[in-house]
Amino acid sequence: MSDSNKKQLRHARSEDSKHVDDNTSAPRRRRAKESKGKRKFKPIYIIPIVFVVCCLGFAYYMFSSLNTKGPVYGQRCSSGMTLDLSKMTEAQEKISQTEGISSVKISSDCLIIKMEFKFAEDVALEDAKQMVIDATHVFDETMGYPKNSEEDAYSKMLSVDGDRRQYDLEIVLYGGQEGFPAYGTKQYRNNEITFTDANAKDQALADSVVAGQNNE
Repeated sequence: MSDSNKKQLRHARSEDSKHVDDNTSAPRRRRAKESKGKRKFKPIYIIPIVFVVCCLGFAYYMFSSLNTKGPVYGQRCSSGMTLDLSKMTEAQEKISQTEGISSVKISSDCLIIKMEFKFAEDVALEDAKQMVIDATHVFDETMGYPKNSEEDAYSKMLSVDGDRRQYDLEIVLYGGQEGFPAYGTKQYRNNEITFTDANAKDQALADSVVAGQNNE
């Protein structure tokens, strides 16, 4: 076989080899592309997804809370009559002029009006209770709201206004005689104040109240 024939034979074999390689590599390339396009979902991906969803949910809750009328507590508080702060201060000054009362503090929280009394050392508990009752009427009259009826002891402010409940009273009495501190409450449905004296079975509570007051 001549040299030229040998070269032609080698060239033909080379071309056949390239053709075989091309035919076998094409399916491999297709499988590689398919494997890239079909990546499996791993369970670890769930963690960041859940985290993002929780963040979005919390952000929506905060946005809704700040841009609506508020939670149920806030809606309940909004049913109360408007309390004139200047009249509250006026009532506080009137009450503080009562002999035997060292100081009085009046504040409000939602539908609760809080009254805190400090009595002179020589004021007995029973006398202090009567002073408190008189003081609540001074406060009620100074605020200037009408009564639902003449039989009511207190005005609408400390009762009901139509079908809307109004304010309760929470009262704390401090003094130097036996039985202090004492506590008084009047719910909006009631015309009377209920008092609870400090005694042996709740002495720990009384001591904690006094300690908290002294720290203020």
